[in-house]
Amino acid sequence: MTNKEAIKWLESIDEKYIHGGDEWYDEQRHEAIKTAIKTLENETPEGKWIFDSDFIVFGNPYGTYKCSCCGGHSSSKYSFCKDCGASMGGGNQ
Repeated sequence: MTNKEAIKWLESIDEKYIHGGDEWYDEQRHEAIKTAIKTLENETPEGKWIFDSDFIVFGNPYGTYKCSCCGGHSSSKYSFCKDCGASMGGGNQ
């Protein structure tokens, strides 16, 4: 499950199931869901660089590295992906 999918589930739970009953308890559940959503939204994905020799630049084959999270390309193995912001500290390949 991706973060976006988890956020959708949490929002659905918050909308459909948290109402009525003990007002203080309902507010605590609502606040816990909001906190979980914020955490998921701010979480930096962890990825790795994959060598990609099939990338074409100006009609010529060119060896680059591809992000395992978004498929973005880079000429070097940087510590993060410039396209999606994934941290590449988890293992460069």
